[in-house]
Amino acid sequence: MQAENVRLVWQILAQLDLPTTPEKRQFGLSQATLFGRLTVTGQVIYDGAHNPAGAQQLANELDRWGLRGHVILILGMLADKDTTAIQAALTPLARQVIGVTADNQRAMLAADFAQQTATLGEAMTQAKQRATATDWIVVAGSFYTIKGVITHGDLASEHDAFI
Repeated sequence: MQAENVRLVWQILAQLDLPTTPEKRQFGLSQATLFGRLTVTGQVIYDGAHNPAGAQQLANELDRWGLRGHVILILGMLADKDTTAIQAALTPLARQVIGVTADNQRAMLAADFAQQTATLGEAMTQAKQRATATDWIVVAGSFYTIKGVITHGDLASEHDAFI
């Protein structure tokens, strides 16, 4: 968890005046995870990667894992983000890119950045149909994209806790 997020959570916990100790809160925060930060389920990777640094970090990990050219990328971004830099980091690793319009009013329309587009409900099905045995499906660009792919597609029952 990034330091600024940890500080915010720490402040919220302190305001709640829960019957706990600073040591227990620190331990809890050290164990916290966020679905959508390099979350791997089968051969699907979910990573919000909603800014240039996050997209580059994801790209570095995919490259380190030897996945260059073996990625079907489901990408949906918010228009107020640096979409050019996000695409520049992630699309060179992908064999195919399926653009989706994230489930948010600030979403960038998929047709504005991708030749192949799908609805949030169709994206995972299309990616699975196109994937070979050595391909990985990567869902990235926004946490709204991840939530949309999961809730609008065939994965809702697998990730009920996220919804």
